[in-house]
Amino acid sequence: MKIRFFLLLPIVLIVSNILTLKGQWLDATSNNDPYTANDIGFFQSKTGVSFNINSQGGADYRHTSDGGQTWAPLAINNISRLSVISPVNTTTGFAGGRQLAITTNGGLTWDSVSKISFVGLSRAQVLFQTLVFPTTTVGFATLAGNGNVIYKTTDGGKSWTTANRASGTISSLYAYDSKNVYAIIGDTAISYTNNGGGGTTWNTISFSAFNFTKVYSVLFINANEIYITGASGNLFHTTNAGTTWKDIQMDTAVDLFGIQFFNGKDAIISGGAEVTFATTDSGKTWYHRYKHDPKSSFVFDLKKTYYFDQNSGAALGKTGTENALLYDTLVHAGINNAKGIFIHLDIYPNPSAGIVNINTGPMEGSGLLTIFNISGKMLVRQNIEGNSKKTLSLGGYGKGVYIIEIATANNVGHRQVIIE
Repeated sequence: MKIRFFLLLPIVLIVSNILTLKGQWLDATSNNDPYTANDIGFFQSKTGVSFNINSQGGADYRHTSDGGQTWAPLAINNISRLSVISPVNTTTGFAGGRQLAITTNGGLTWDSVSKISFVGLSRAQVLFQTLVFPTTTVGFATLAGNGNVIYKTTDGGKSWTTANRASGTISSLYAYDSKNVYAIIGDTAISYTNNGGGGTTWNTISFSAFNFTKVYSVLFINANEIYITGASGNLFHTTNAGTTWKDIQMDTAVDLFGIQFFNGKDAIISGGAEVTFATTDSGKTWYHRYKHDPKSSFVFDLKKTYYFDQNSGAALGKTGTENALLYDTLVHAGINNAKGIFIHLDIYPNPSAGIVNINTGPMEGSGLLTIFNISGKMLVRQNIEGNSKKTLSLGGYGKGVYIIEIATANNVGHRQVIIE
């Protein structure tokens, strides 16, 4: 596969014991935007919605089709303020607030789920606080003011019954399917079921299983293999449906808020201060994908992130007390030559069995090519000319992830290449 490699003027190089790349999360909202993002959801690659509120409690809805780089107003009429989103598939999703709404066209239009009812509650007591629909008919939710109760629906949100009463207020819900559900209970425990809930079929995992570390999110690989992200760089992993957990300590002290796998091998973890980690070997090893630029004027905690591939994504980021809509531009970079022309550099194949070709295209003059391993050790350093092709053999260094750096007189750019 041919990978397009761009350089940006200027790009900051950060080198420590582990080589890291500058973060490129950009704020898609304007400085005078009166609304702050409350939740985001994506239905398919680069198509999603955001629900936003202002200081007076007013609601604002937006839609994107370019991965969050631009957001257009979304008209949702005759539905009370919606605040939480649960996409189900590429077309269908649910949203909750004072009412429950459904979309069947990827968030472009929303309709109210009419005559919803909760056993033992009046309509005025309904205000969705968390919401997850693993299928188009089965869903789980908690309500404001009743935050320790998990409600369940099996008819697309029309009727809800009590599935579980937890020991404390539930901060988030995660579901693999209609049977396997995890609920994070504040800072104390996780309540879970593997048979759909109801009665005494919920179990509790004490936070002692996570070394008393606060946890933030749950990712199901399947019913047995599960990841949980936690505070202070802790990642927890089980392959036996939660009977035992392995603590994987990342090389960071920031909190880890989310994890996403693209396939059986590649995944990204998102955390505080724009710190991200990646794996290409199914989680056996993790490395810094990139860190934020320490000289940048703002740094976001990546509270909820959607990656469309290993190089681009959108996020709900938090800085201070405000949330923002972000998009990732890790590979949206380039270098202008003396004539102001955008330069493209091709590195292929990637992944590679060992042979890597570098085509410098219209890069003018000469530069310096350096290759590092993931620990930051320099392996190769040699000159490289513009408008040329260079072939390198990296197979002798072993399988893994390598960083290719090309520097000209005033600019430095990087690209990862995988040898497998």
